[in-house]
Amino acid sequence: MNAPNGDTRRAPNSAQESADAGGLAAPWLILSLAAFFWGANAVAAGMAVGEISPMLLTFLRWAGAAALMLALFGRETAAELPKLRGAWGRTAALGAAGFALWNAFLYASASFGASPITIGIMQGAIPVMVLVGAAALFGDRIGGVAAFGVALAFAGVLIVASGGSLGRLLSIGVGLGDAIMLIGCLFYSGYMLGLRSRPDIPARPFFTVMCCFAALTAAPLAVGEAVLGHLVGPSLKGLAIAAFTALFPSALAQLFFLRGVDQIGPGRTGVYLNLIPVFAAILSVLVLGLVFELFHGLSLALVLSGLWLSQRRG
Repeated sequence: MNAPNGDTRRAPNSAQESADAGGLAAPWLILSLAAFFWGANAVAAGMAVGEISPMLLTFLRWAGAAALMLALFGRETAAELPKLRGAWGRTAALGAAGFALWNAFLYASASFGASPITIGIMQGAIPVMVLVGAAALFGDRIGGVAAFGVALAFAGVLIVASGGSLGRLLSIGVGLGDAIMLIGCLFYSGYMLGLRSRPDIPARPFFTVMCCFAALTAAPLAVGEAVLGHLVGPSLKGLAIAAFTALFPSALAQLFFLRGVDQIGPGRTGVYLNLIPVFAAILSVLVLGLVFELFHGLSLALVLSGLWLSQRRG
C-alpha cells in the first residue's frame, strides 16, 4: 500500500501505451491485481507463522524487492540520486516506517494471534487514520459527513478487534496481536502523511531507494530476533512465502499501482484500495479455511462505509 502523492495523470504518448489500455495494462485489471496482492499479504502473514519469524520475513521481503527493483531500474535510480541531496534522512525515515516497520508489525501481529481476516480489515482503516492525521498536523478540514465516516470506520475496527464482543473488549481489552496490527497501521499512516514532503524524483526510483532503506532497517530487526532467541526457520515454505511477498505485494503491486496512477490519476486509483480488506477476507476463507463470521461482515461493512464517507467533501 503505497499511494504516490501528486497527480501524475497523463495521456498515452505512444500507440503502444494506447493499446495497453485494452490489454494487461487496462487500469481496472492492474489496479485490481495490486489490491489482490496486498490483500494476499495478510494471508501470507498467517501462513508464515511457524515457518519463518516476522523480522526475518520482513528483511527477506525487502531485500528481495530491493534486488529486483535495482535490477530493473538501477540506472534510472542512479541518475536520480543527486536530487536526494539534503533529503536522505527523510527518505530513509519513509522507507523505514512505511515499508520495514509497517510490515514487521503486520507479520508480528499474526504471530501473536491476529487473524488474517482481522489484519485485512484493519488495513481499511489506514486512509481514515491519514485523514485524521492530516487534520491534526496540517490543519486539513474534516466535514461533518467525513467525520461520521471516521466514526463508522473506528467502530468497525473496534468490532473486529474485540472479536465481535463488546464485553470481551471491556473486560480484557484488545488482543495483543490486534494491538500490534494497530501500531503497524499508525506507522503506515505516518508514512503516507510524510509523502506530502517527498523529494521531487520519479516514483520508480523513489520506490527503489525506499526498498533499499527498508532492507537496511529490517536487517538489525532480524539480528535482534536471533539474539533474543525468537528466530524461526526459514523452512522451504517460509522461503516461498518470503519470495512471494518480495515479488507480488512489493514489486509487482507497486509497479501496477504506479501504472494505474499514470493512466487514471491518483483520485480514481485510490478507490481500488478499498478492495484490499475484501480480498484479504475472501482469500483467508478460501486458502486458510478460516470462518468468516457475522462480526467480520459487520466490521468490514462499517470500515468500507466509513472509508467511503470519509472521502466525501460534505
